[in-house]
Amino acid sequence: MLVGQADLLRSMVEGAAGDAILANKREIETGIAAISATLRDRQIVPAVRAG
Repeated sequence: MLVGQADLLRSMVEGAAGDAILANKREIETGIAAISATLRDRQIVPAVRAG
């Protein structure tokens, strides 16, 4: 899941001109938020298991 999210985000910005990145700013920020949420979830699971 994380790899897919990162790859999608990369495809949105790789080789894109600055104005194209700014035009897609909302989608890029959403992608970053999704990656952050996935990472937080991964940190919570080991902590819960350790109990």
